[in-house]
Amino acid sequence: MTEEKKEKKPVYKKWWFWAIIIFVLMGAAVTGNNQEGTLQEPTTDNKTAAPVKVEDEKAYKIGDVVKFDGASITVSSLTRNYVADYMKPESGSEYVQVSVTIENTSDNKISYNALDWDIETSDGDIHSYEAMAQGDGALNYGEIASGGKKTGTIVFEVPAGDSSLKLHYKANIWSNREVVIELHN
Repeated sequence: MTEEKKEKKPVYKKWWFWAIIIFVLMGAAVTGNNQEGTLQEPTTDNKTAAPVKVEDEKAYKIGDVVKFDGASITVSSLTRNYVADYMKPESGSEYVQVSVTIENTSDNKISYNALDWDIETSDGDIHSYEAMAQGDGALNYGEIASGGKKTGTIVFEVPAGDSSLKLHYKANIWSNREVVIELHN
């Protein structure tokens, strides 16, 4: 009997080698695209860096135009006791609807998503938007061409009558930069 010897393929001819290379390159491309303008507080131990506020740590409020990562963001209104078509808030809570405008001031198209927004209550509890309570004109998600703008609303469930709400906007999940807009009147 003759033994057949399998000829070993070089590593660069194996499918898993190229899968790893592509995965690493995609990660580097995503990270590289988001490096410009990214602020991060240095950490001295294994703690996660705290969110970094934009510009000069100014307290933004309804009506302010906030320049952030190639966009101008404006919160134009807060509507309390919003009534959703198919959902009701839990007892002791209310829906609030926030109207926002995002204008693309960059040379490239930008993405927007209702998931980029959270609301903070006076207790420091941070909530995501209520997807099932959104109505006509909801922000949802999409892209904005250079020079374009998108206006939409986002609905959140908060404790009824909470007068110290803060809206958090974070355009990139890979960055810890965010804008905080106070929603007091």
